[in-house]
Amino acid sequence: MPEATPGDVVMLGLPGFRVLGVCEVDGELEVTVETDDELVGCSGCGVRARSKGRKQVVVRDVGAFGRRARLRWVKRRWRCPEPACPVRTWTEQHPAVGRKATLTERAREQACRRVGRDGSSVALVARDLGVGWHTVMRAVRDRGQRLVDDPGRLDGVAALGHRLATGLADGDPDGQVAAAWQAKEALRDVYRAATVRAARTALAVFYDHCHASSVPEVRRLARTIRRWEPEVLAWHTTGGASNGPAGGWRWSATPRGRRSRSTSPASSRPTSACCPSTCCAWPGPPRSWRRAWWPIWWPAACACTSPPSR
Repeated sequence: MPEATPGDVVMLGLPGFRVLGVCEVDGELEVTVETDDELVGCSGCGVRARSKGRKQVVVRDVGAFGRRARLRWVKRRWRCPEPACPVRTWTEQHPAVGRKATLTERAREQACRRVGRDGSSVALVARDLGVGWHTVMRAVRDRGQRLVDDPGRLDGVAALGHRLATGLADGDPDGQVAAAWQAKEALRDVYRAATVRAARTALAVFYDHCHASSVPEVRRLARTIRRWEPEVLAWHTTGGASNGPAGGWRWSATPRGRRSRSTSPASSRPTSACCPSTCCAWPGPPRSWRRAWWPIWWPAACACTSPPSR
């Protein structure tokens, strides 16, 4: 069996593998590889394992020469010749390719980097790799979660504001860009708050910053947020939605009818969108009429005024 050469490592970029062949299949590059492990011991007893055949596994890899690429890994299967050993058979594994994986580890890393850092869409990365949307999204979640859990990812963030102000000093002499950026961060703190009380506190800080600013756009932003303050705070009481009460009005906005908010029985009677009177509750023309030719400006037609004939 040929040994792995430096050329194999350079061309493939995966230490521990050697190239057996390269061909083109359906417009894609297919590289047939195997590991360079010739002597393997049993993990249970340490006895030298014996070969039990091969199996082929195809995984997607990073592209090469502007085309999609895949690896056909000819995996070895081993068996332990020791009768008393509880380990019978196993299939070789490699850190570069996970168990039952569709993508190599470097392809998963590339997908996470393109989606997370470069801003590429998941669908575009999936198309480039030749896999499904969910395959790329799983890779992004798995590898992205490790980055989020890394305690060192926030090193140096405490000085971010100072560095930004220093960097903008030459191109932002009046401090307007820095003031707008700080207002944006203060508003984001409102949504990061864990409770409504903490959100109100963060909102007060946001108002103070905006009112102390001389930038007209920042002060206008504060006035807009103050007008929409109930909807902004509703984010923390509706499970991440800011239009909690608005959903209940969807039925009232349809041509089927409107219902008053008053609790009076007389005023809570449903009225027709076509007839403003409370004498009837005709829901409007049949659906086939509305779809075919019923114009939205047609005069009232209900039980009081019969609808026109077709």
